[in-house]
This record gives sequence, C-alpha cells and structure tokens, in this order.
Amino acid sequence: MKNTFNYKGHGIYTVSDAARLTSIHPNSIRRWIKGYKYFNKEFQSFSPPVITSTYHYMKKQIYLSFLDLIEIRFIQAFKKHGISLIQIRKAYQNAKELLSSDHPFATKKFKTDGKVIIAEIGYESKDSILIELAQNQVLISKILQPFLFYGIEFNENDLAFRWYPRGKRGGIVIDPEISFGQPIVFNEGIPTMVLANAYKIEKSITKVAHWYEIPRSGVEQAVEFEKSLFIS
Repeated sequence: MKNTFNYKGHGIYTVSDAARLTSIHPNSIRRWIKGYKYFNKEFQSFSPPVITSTYHYMKKQIYLSFLDLIEIRFIQAFKKHGISLIQIRKAYQNAKELLSSDHPFATKKFKTDGKVIIAEIGYESKDSILIELAQNQVLISKILQPFLFYGIEFNENDLAFRWYPRGKRGGIVIDPEISFGQPIVFNEGIPTMVLANAYKIEKSITKVAHWYEIPRSGVEQAVEFEKSLFIS
C-alpha cells in the first residue's frame, strides 16, 4: 500500500540533517532511532531503539520529525551526565505513560515533571546516579533548563512546535510548518542553506542581499549559522 503520510507540519530530516542541527554524531542518532546489534561474549544481542521515531515505518532510510529532533537532544544531554541508554529508555517509556505523550522528551510537561520521572526510575532500579540526579535540583536544572529548552516554543498541547537555536534575537528559526522544518532566517523566511550557498558562489554579502531583496543582516545571520553547524 502506498504511504500517504502527510509530512507537512511535522518536519522531515535525514540523519545527516539532524546531526548538522544538533551536533550529535550520525552513528549515535541511528542507534537511538533504529537500535543496534552487538556481541555479548559469544552471542549476538540487540539493543532496541531509545525513542520511537515519528517515521518508524520507513525501513530503507531513517528520517526524523521535528519532535524527534528535539528528543535526541535530551538523550545526548542525559548521556553526557552519565546516564545509560537503558535508563534513558526506561525514563522515556515511563514518561510516555505518565505524560500521555508519544514524544515525552519534547513536551513542556517534562520541563516541570522531569525530576519526578527521573526519581521514579532511579528508585525503581536502585540506580544511585539517577537518584542523586533527581535529588540534586541544581544539577537537573542544568540538564533540563538552559540548553534543552532554550529558544523552544510550545503549543497549547505543551508540545514543542518551534525552535530558535540561537534564541529569538539570533534571527534563525526551525519551524516544521515552514520549508519542511529546515532552518530559515526568520524575518525573511528564506532557508539559511540557500543564502549560505549563494554567498559561497557570489563571495559577497551585499550581492546576495540584493539578489534576494533582503537586508544584509539576514544573509550574515544565515552564513554565520551555517558555518557553526556540525560537520560529520
């Protein structure tokens, strides 16, 4: 049967796209979305996906939605603080049920209930790292607040729906409703990659600005943003 899923409003990203925008290595993203095989002594085992991708049914190529993009940033943040994928996976599954959401790490509720969720997982598994994390309000705030929720706007259902990766004053927005979620210069509505590529050809901010009939600042923001992105 032909796939009739409507991508509009959800955003769509390849693994390479997601890596560029989040600075997370492509191999890590593949593992978290698809799972991976590994050898345990003489036996081959399988580690299941950490999160459920919006486009989980697409087998030949891995694609991510905007909400997937937000969630993999959570996984990376937790890993950096010593939390294993097993525990992150448990937190994800419990949060899905507790928050009644298919994308719990992309909800505003996790911003307020994350401490409780992590505490429950920690006490349930007797994991000292998670228990300590849950009890340390300063540490969990460092994980959940400044980086993960910076520049993110939430809709009436408490789901992330727009991301300003450099804050609203940075001029760049990632909105799944526009250009399939590719980053754009907010005021001009033009993809940053289009402007950055034009600059590579013209070698002039002024020429590109004239070409697209936009202020120089829009081109400058696009070029600077694209230069800052992760290259695998």
